Amino acid sequence: MSTMSRTRIPHDPRTILSVPPAPKFFHPHGIKMAVSDAKSNMGYRLIIESNAAELAITACGNCRWMVGTKVKNMHGEFATTRVYFSAEEFRQAFLTEDTRNEDEHLNAQRHDGDHGVQGTFIRSGFFLNIPGPGTGDDGDPNCSVYLSDETRKKLALFYERTCPSECHLGKKQ
Repeated sequence: MSTMSRTRIPHDPRTILSVPPAPKFFHPHGIKMAVSDAKSNMGYRLIIESNAAELAITACGNCRWMVGTKVKNMHGEFATTRVYFSAEEFRQAFLTEDTRNEDEHLNAQRHDGDHGVQGTFIRSGFFLNIPGPGTGDDGDPNCSVYLSDETRKKLALFYERTCPSECHLGKKQ
């Protein structure tokens, strides 16, 4: 029996993702999150959204990004957060590099994650929560995003366009 589950993506009914089981902190709506090409400006802002949540990544210069989330609850109200990422945190959260601080790794492991920075993000495989672990239930104000191949490619391109090459090499944080 396979440990992968199949999920139909609502904005593209032809697309079916096979994904591993999600960690407890991840809300199932995070599977539906996708980059909005219409709302994004790849030199400045990247929007990842679904009908229930939005994650906006804005380049601040000097290899830093502001990440804002907006999550709709069951009453139609929104919970919002805003956190800032360094180049290393961006790579750990959105890209697949294994460049983690051991203390941060131990904290992430307590919540079923591989990577994490307290109050900023937690990630397990391609399952990401910002600003941290949650219950994974409706009403949880954390924004969950499944980092599909397509989303990771667009995030990598956005990172390259909004961060000078010396940051890519880890020389400047």
